[in-house]
Amino acid sequence: VGQWEGSTLVVTTTHVAVGDFVSVGGGLIPLSSDATFVERFTPSADGAYLEYSLAITDPRYLNEAVTLEKRWLNVPGAQLLPYNCTQR
Repeated sequence: VGQWEGSTLVVTTTHVAVGDFVSVGGGLIPLSSDATFVERFTPSADGAYLEYSLAITDPRYLNEAVTLEKRWLNVPGAQLLPYNCTQR
């Protein structure tokens, strides 16, 4: 489910498939059906970059949220190549 909070797109994912894993510190941690992913996409005011954050919670396997933050630069004229997702 996605919603806007000001200029930030917040995407919450639930109903994770049992048997999925998340990579943390080089190790794999299983996820339960109670896992929740919250992603935030926030463009800078000048459009120079896009901030991204991810928080994964799972009361069954995680004592605290696993978080990731990234920043992508806007490169005018750069071409994005297609990425074909496949299911396992």
